[in-house]
Amino acid sequence: MTSETTSKAPQPSNPDHAVAIGAETGYEVETQPAQIRFSGILSLIFGLLSPLCLLTPLLLFIPLIAIVLGAFALRPAQGPKPVGQTAARIGLLLAVGVGACGFFLNHFRSQTLRSQAEYFGRQYLEIVAAGYDEYAVELKKPAPLRSLPTTPLKELYQRDATAVESLTMFREEEATRHVQDAGPNTEWVLKDSPRVFRSRGTDRVETTWVDRNGNLSRPIRLDLEYVADQEAGQGQWSVYGFEVDLPPPVSASPL
Repeated sequence: MTSETTSKAPQPSNPDHAVAIGAETGYEVETQPAQIRFSGILSLIFGLLSPLCLLTPLLLFIPLIAIVLGAFALRPAQGPKPVGQTAARIGLLLAVGVGACGFFLNHFRSQTLRSQAEYFGRQYLEIVAAGYDEYAVELKKPAPLRSLPTTPLKELYQRDATAVESLTMFREEEATRHVQDAGPNTEWVLKDSPRVFRSRGTDRVETTWVDRNGNLSRPIRLDLEYVADQEAGQGQWSVYGFEVDLPPPVSASPL
């Protein structure tokens, strides 16, 4: 009596490999190709571009894109390690590090501009309220166009035709009359938090002021501009806009 022995084909130790049986060669192991995750490569590219957000907060979206793409590239995978995951890890590290640095730098910079604008704006309103019109007109000019510190402004604004015209226009402005009617003893406080923004390559801060005692009928809006002087290592503030803050128009109710 003949006994028959049944044997099982050996299984490959790596589940990522497939087994093929050949007539002469025996068992042949076929390797499954690794996936290519282009999201990881894109994450690295955006991570390398992340330092651009240090220039302006408007570019903070760049590291955010790198983080999203990197997280998507690092999702679990079956089979061999996908190509692009190492690039995704590098992109994530760059985006998180540089992005956080850019966010906090811009935050501290905005806070500094708000603090300086509050001080400069309050000083300007006190100058206008005290009747120092010539100084107020000078502060509305960009720093390079102002008169020299040794210039006697009273005489300049009496004899120079252009200066006389500027002074006359300033005294006729509604905001000027509004502030001077309030008087030099007015205690100026901010109505809202200053709004920091950039326009035409310069920093601007929009502020709205009221009298703490409520003597003013309408707030005063000051739009202040800060221009940095790279050579001197400092900046100069000027008054870009000075006006009475008008209430929003009331839309007519439908009948």
